[in-house]
Amino acid sequence: MEKLAKKRHLPFLTSKVKMQQLYGIDMNEDDFIETAYDVWRSIGNIATKLERYFVTVPGDFIVELPAAMEFIDSVTVVNEKNVIDSFDSGGAKDRNIAAYQERSNLPTINQSITMSQGKAINYITMSKNSIKVTSADALGRDLLIVYRTIDLDGDSLPMLNDKEVEAIAAEVAKRNLVKKIFQGIGLKDKSYLTLLQYITGEANRLITAAKIDENLTDDAIDKILDIQTSWDRKQFNKRFNLTF
Repeated sequence: MEKLAKKRHLPFLTSKVKMQQLYGIDMNEDDFIETAYDVWRSIGNIATKLERYFVTVPGDFIVELPAAMEFIDSVTVVNEKNVIDSFDSGGAKDRNIAAYQERSNLPTINQSITMSQGKAINYITMSKNSIKVTSADALGRDLLIVYRTIDLDGDSLPMLNDKEVEAIAAEVAKRNLVKKIFQGIGLKDKSYLTLLQYITGEANRLITAAKIDENLTDDAIDKILDIQTSWDRKQFNKRFNLTF
């Protein structure tokens, strides 16, 4: 993700260690990963790495994408012909400028790599990480595909930040307790209900916190304001300086 104050730096299984430390629960590693991965996806902070992919539309209009792609942000034309609008007695006319006068649609310095001034291309998402371009005029054109992928650790599991580690540990502990209750383990012990009430509130609180950036920096505020509004002190694509 762009303009984050802190990179995800903790291996996925750090959450297993945290669960053992905080709640005294020891699980089989495979069982933990299966449950924790589902929790991680439910938090929503997936595919935090932005990538760009340049490709020319082939004759069959099917474009193969990198295997690590999680989902697509945008598909746009990289270089687009200028169009001059002119008028005569017959009305408005469009005249294409020659190809050697094409302008670049790549991002400028303060624009995200997700930004492209080029026209959006219609496409259908297919299996095996590929798309089929459905814009007929796109044949042979150069495209910029912006996609997102998961930042992985040495075990090919998602990297986490501190808040995600705590949230996963609490939610897995809660699910483990609920499972035991449904299996009839400890139903005669009312302390289970007290524990369930506590861990449910704790898990909900930590998951909500994990959905929010760890630190809201000047860069993050600038990015939010760029998306949301233009006003007398903040203009689109112009740096917002918080120093007064």
